[in-house]
Amino acid sequence: MHLSLSLSLIAVVGVTLFTTTPTSAQVASPPKLRCKCLPTDGCWPNEATWTEFGKTVGDRLIATTPVARECHAPYLDQAKCEEIVKGYHKDTWRSLQPGAVMSANWETFRGEGCLLNQTAPCTQGEVPLYTVKALSVADVETTIRFASKHNIRLVVKNTGHDYLGRSTAMNSISLWTHFMKGIKFDDKYTPEGAPAGTEGTDAIILEAGVVWDEAYKAAHENNRMVVGGNHPTVGTSGGFCQSGGHGPLSPRHGLCVDNVLQYKIVTADGILRIANAYQNQDLFWALRGGGPSYGVVVEAVYRTHPPASFVLIVSKITAPDEATMLAISQAFYAHQSQLSKDGQATHSPVPTTSFWLIISPTAPWIPPRLPLSPSLTLCVPSLELKSKWRTMPRSPHTRHSSMPG
Repeated sequence: MHLSLSLSLIAVVGVTLFTTTPTSAQVASPPKLRCKCLPTDGCWPNEATWTEFGKTVGDRLIATTPVARECHAPYLDQAKCEEIVKGYHKDTWRSLQPGAVMSANWETFRGEGCLLNQTAPCTQGEVPLYTVKALSVADVETTIRFASKHNIRLVVKNTGHDYLGRSTAMNSISLWTHFMKGIKFDDKYTPEGAPAGTEGTDAIILEAGVVWDEAYKAAHENNRMVVGGNHPTVGTSGGFCQSGGHGPLSPRHGLCVDNVLQYKIVTADGILRIANAYQNQDLFWALRGGGPSYGVVVEAVYRTHPPASFVLIVSKITAPDEATMLAISQAFYAHQSQLSKDGQATHSPVPTTSFWLIISPTAPWIPPRLPLSPSLTLCVPSLELKSKWRTMPRSPHTRHSSMPG
């Protein structure tokens, strides 16, 4: 990567991708940092500027409101509210709402916002003021340049699966990539810029809005497997893989970052760049585990694998109180490292008095013993453990009604 790009990234995310001794000029002239422009500031674009910007992104600029707004006075709309109530707790519904993220608490700020069942007045909270429904790389480039020109905070969202709340922010523009749905396969893929004669590999090429459920179905139809997440509505090209990315196939084929072949990314200067092992290598390194802070990935290319049989165990574990469940959880987490070494992937949400445990042994047979039962039953002899065993031939990505989430 060129030095100028690295400096632009430092200004945006406060992270340096290289270590050099700064010159006296660099020490004397640090980058100027400014607070982001707010709607109450004179720098905020007027209505005519927003209208003109909307035209540059295909009239897909959305004035964004909280998703439960029509269930509260003075905005109450009974018919719309009934639809909101039906979908409010469903991840697929929330992923289709410009103002929603998966964890609704991130839609509030210091207790103020517009949640479904609150009695306090409905306010904007942490919901962005505007959303660009992006359909192309040009939309992404245009939005980044507009936000940079006017010094407005920019957030990026596919479905909003971010437990740290980075998919939403108050007084911001949201770049919504969920409808960029291109999926392609290449059985002899080589990264752009690779030397002549580089051996190709089987790969899946995914645009920014594809979720894992869509990628899994496409891979199955093409007789391939791809390393991805457990939850079907998590995005394939955003923070999941850029933060590492573990899933049912990780003990066999590594993390998501171990399978990345190339990224196409629009960086903070609004320029589309290609990052792989042959060009922009430092950016490629940062994107594989450094977190979603280096730009907007618009396309990701992942290695695919031959199909294999797969065993899935889904267990509901119930305890009489939170203290007992804490002891169960400690026993469970203490075995995580050994389970991974044994070739088994495990997943569970944070428990209270019950939680779902998903064990995915990556082998074409049922293991001779239930991996966790000895430890757990020692912890709680009266433990309720209900297991459902399913052998899934060829692909681990079939969705079953017994699976939580």
